[in-house]
Amino acid sequence: IGRYFHMSAGGMFRKLNPETEIWREVHYFMQNGFLVPDELTVRLFYATIEQNEKDGICIPGRQVIALDGIPRNVDQVGLISDRISIEKIIYLHITDEESNKRLLHSEERKAKEKRSDDNPETINKRLQTFYRETLPVLREYDPDFDPDEPVYDGRQKGNGLIAIVD
Repeated sequence: IGRYFHMSAGGMFRKLNPETEIWREVHYFMQNGFLVPDELTVRLFYATIEQNEKDGICIPGRQVIALDGIPRNVDQVGLISDRISIEKIIYLHITDEESNKRLLHSEERKAKEKRSDDNPETINKRLQTFYRETLPVLREYDPDFDPDEPVYDGRQKGNGLIAIVD
């Protein structure tokens, strides 16, 4: 068990059993480039954290939980703030062009994650949703946040991000 536990909201959604109603609901939103509704996202988030604790994969108090994709909007900030304390925000900057290039041309990602929602139309919707709903989250935690001055440029290679996190 490392010092960090990576909690990816997208990974959480993709691990849902496709035979279930909840998967069909989540899948509809993701396929169409929309955010999964806040209450459903937060409920699944807590259930996933609790299951990972039971399985010994995540150990709060000994590990830092690195959140990825949650909170995704200001309403989610309110829904998780009573149980989760955000200590640091790391904004990984990448251009829309680079994002499209990576998402559309990564055969490894497609094979590993089985992403059927990586198509130009859905990617564009996800990017617009990010600008409209997620950038305000960053300002919620840091009123001086400037997206044009990222802490880490997502185009960089190597372990520079680890130094920033530590």
